[in-house]
Amino acid sequence: ITNTTAKTNMGEMSFDAFYSTRTKKDLKAGFSLGLKDITAEKVIALMPSADTLMPLLKSFKGLLNCQMACTAQIDTNMNIITPSINGVMRIEGDDLSISDNELFRTLARKLLFKNKKEGRVDRMTVEGVIKDNVMEIFPFVLKVDRYTLGLSGVQNMDMSYKHHISVLRSPLLLRLGLNISGPDYDNMKFRLGRAQYRTRSMPSFS
Repeated sequence: ITNTTAKTNMGEMSFDAFYSTRTKKDLKAGFSLGLKDITAEKVIALMPSADTLMPLLKSFKGLLNCQMACTAQIDTNMNIITPSINGVMRIEGDDLSISDNELFRTLARKLLFKNKKEGRVDRMTVEGVIKDNVMEIFPFVLKVDRYTLGLSGVQNMDMSYKHHISVLRSPLLLRLGLNISGPDYDNMKFRLGRAQYRTRSMPSFS
């Protein structure tokens, strides 16, 4: 399936895919999916795996542009064998808000955000790679409230995670790091540490 496009009330979509049956024990599929001007709720409805890969996604309100491309082994019932997924993902959006999220509420409290109920984000671009049951989220910059933050992390398919947040700019002139980990987002452990990133030294990936 190539060069498939659609315009719906959920946003614009582009899609390419392949299905390969070499033997009964060697079944493979791959796809490239692009979504434009779509809400996080609808991204998760179309791709339930997105909620597993990025559980914080549903906390963002506003329109997103998403790109995902991956290959995976499948079984004879056409189910994806999750550990075999290899892929890349990019999610970006402008004029977003973050609310109703335990991580945001904890950050707002610890960093003394001006607005502790909702965070406004002018622009966000999150990219990562998926392999061996793990999504590695590349470092990216997020401006929220009066802060500029550098973030990166690892999200496992079993919902466990390790994230790092570097405070790049703050009204209190703080230069610190927060390491966040846990088996899920209902059980978070916070540890203060050294900031891994500075604005001029944020690594970039293609």
